[in-house]
Amino acid sequence: MELTNLSREEKKAYDLEQIDALVQKNQGMAKTADILAMGIDYRRILQFLKEGYLKRVKSGYYTTKYFDGSEESMVARMFSGFLSMMRSHSALA
Repeated sequence: MELTNLSREEKKAYDLEQIDALVQKNQGMAKTADILAMGIDYRRILQFLKEGYLKRVKSGYYTTKYFDGSEESMVARMFSGFLSMMRSHSALA
């Protein structure tokens, strides 16, 4: 898709579609770094937050208003790495 020929509203819609696809792929969340890596400016992220298209889950993590997964699944995903680390440390003790 040729992004230079898009109107401002078309670019906004395209960016939202890209973020939504990323959120769906990652079980409900997207990292700021991953959104920036797609070429979406941080000011655009702030705009989407203000307009209600994005929701901040925690610092550096976002979801969209379109994601229909449970909050529990997002929390579980955020802390799964931490819990695995804690389990491995307790097994060593």
